[in-house]
Amino acid sequence: MFPSTVKVYYFSIHKYVSNTILFVMRSVLLTLVVLSACRHTEPQRAQPEFRITLSHGGGFTGMTSGHHLRSDGTLTAWRRGLAQDEQIEWTVQHTKEDARLRAEGLRHAVGSWRSDQLGNMTTHLEFTLCDSIWTWTWPGNQAPAGAPQSLSDWLSDFDRLTRGGGAK
Repeated sequence: MFPSTVKVYYFSIHKYVSNTILFVMRSVLLTLVVLSACRHTEPQRAQPEFRITLSHGGGFTGMTSGHHLRSDGTLTAWRRGLAQDEQIEWTVQHTKEDARLRAEGLRHAVGSWRSDQLGNMTTHLEFTLCDSIWTWTWPGNQAPAGAPQSLSDWLSDFDRLTRGGGAK
């Protein structure tokens, strides 16, 4: 009776050890899977999309010309007649960083200043950020009296960017 009892114990111990090893291996594997899935990575924060539009025009012909600067760095010059679509004159690619800096500069330049004046010839400045639109209008081609000096500086910088096909 003694040898069969040893066999049963040996078989039970062997089965217990095998199950324990399998349990530990499964636990380690599950832990590795969970840890690899939970690995902390900083997500790339996408820069919000924006568009800056600066245009001048009106008068008795209704002709307007302007520029769009998009967040991807695309600068586009266009013209539009009265009751017509924009006609693209040229497009040039700048860096996203250039565009971002000009957008930040514009936001700083205008601050809390607002203008919704119209004239025979009107300047129209529009800043679109995601689903929000800020608009400033004033008569003439220069920053109006009462506008912050920082806006005049920004307009001069933007004018330099757009002259000559957008050459830097």
